[in-house]
Amino acid sequence: MDDKIEEIDLRKIIEILLKRKAIIGIITLAAVILGMGTSFVLRENIYESRMTMQVSNKENAQQNNSNKDSKSVAIQNMLDSLVHYSDMDFGSYLQEIKSEEVLEKTIKELKLEDKYTTSDLGQRLSVQGNEETQVITLVFQTKDPKLGVDIVNSIGKNFISHITEKSQEMSIQTLEVIKDQMEVEKEKYEEILREYENVVTKSNSAHGLELQLEGVFEQIVEYKAEINNLEIKKAGITAALEENAKHPQGKGGILVQSGEGDSYLYMDDAKKALNVELADTNARIESTKRQIRELEKRAQTLQVEYQKAEYNQITIRQKVEIAKESYEAFATKYEELNMASTVDIGEMSISIISEATSSTRPGSNKKLKLAIFLILGLMTGIIVAFIQEYWQNTGNRENKKEKTNKDNNKK
Repeated sequence: MDDKIEEIDLRKIIEILLKRKAIIGIITLAAVILGMGTSFVLRENIYESRMTMQVSNKENAQQNNSNKDSKSVAIQNMLDSLVHYSDMDFGSYLQEIKSEEVLEKTIKELKLEDKYTTSDLGQRLSVQGNEETQVITLVFQTKDPKLGVDIVNSIGKNFISHITEKSQEMSIQTLEVIKDQMEVEKEKYEEILREYENVVTKSNSAHGLELQLEGVFEQIVEYKAEINNLEIKKAGITAALEENAKHPQGKGGILVQSGEGDSYLYMDDAKKALNVELADTNARIESTKRQIRELEKRAQTLQVEYQKAEYNQITIRQKVEIAKESYEAFATKYEELNMASTVDIGEMSISIISEATSSTRPGSNKKLKLAIFLILGLMTGIIVAFIQEYWQNTGNRENKKEKTNKDNNKK
């Protein structure tokens, strides 16, 4: 049953379309003629003004930090990041072209306050970028070709100036940060340098202990030489005693010993004199050996103190070197950034390849517009056909109903 109803409805639809094909054709043709009229008669020329710019490739110089300690490398990396903080990537350039500052400056420069707002100007401006070639193309659409050229040229130049101003502004901010930290690093360096000077000039410094150690070693060498001489003397006395023992009745020899008032002691017994001298020599040898042992102990103590003092001195010297490198790094970057803050970054990093030119292009695609009007005309004709059919059918039913009522009344 449902299939039959659908078949009947479809047949009725087709019959209506065939019955009303004239009105559908007329409305469709009228729509096409209207579309042709708007496309060819009422069409306005839209002008495109184009400017092409190129961003210079910027590569940060990489420094060889292989011979520096980790702290120096960290400071250098931090400073590099601060110095290049103002550097913008290609995407940032594309965004800055439509910034409020650039568009507002362009409007004031060309006195377009009555025609455009920054929002209107931004909507009409198209920014195209090729990151591989670093090429930026500005496209502006307007009905006035001369005005379009002026606007695009002004936007391009104001954009370059804006990049310079923004870069210099950020450089000055970074410069203040580096300057403040440079003063801090300078104070640290001077403080550690004073500490190093105090350590070096003390008597128990590594150098002072080294001199004391050298003096102890020289005394030990002298004492050992003295012991060697005493041993030779001892050997001579011993040999004399042995010779004296071979002649027990021998007399002779005078031992002269000086004293206060030029008094003299005379001894006739040579053996007794030799024994006294041997005992004195042995005593001097033992005394010298004791002094050597004390000096050796003193040398060991000095060596320990020297190692400690040298370690402390090396540690402080390393701190001095690190503080010096830190201060010099900040001072160098400060000078570099101070020079960079006066450079026209915009002119250096962005170059205009071609200034704006105008070209005419149709406001829209003619074929597409005709197709749209054709479809609209056909749909309108079909709707009118169904309305007309509905109106006619309802009118016939009303007429039949009235006629039936009149016939019934007559009867």
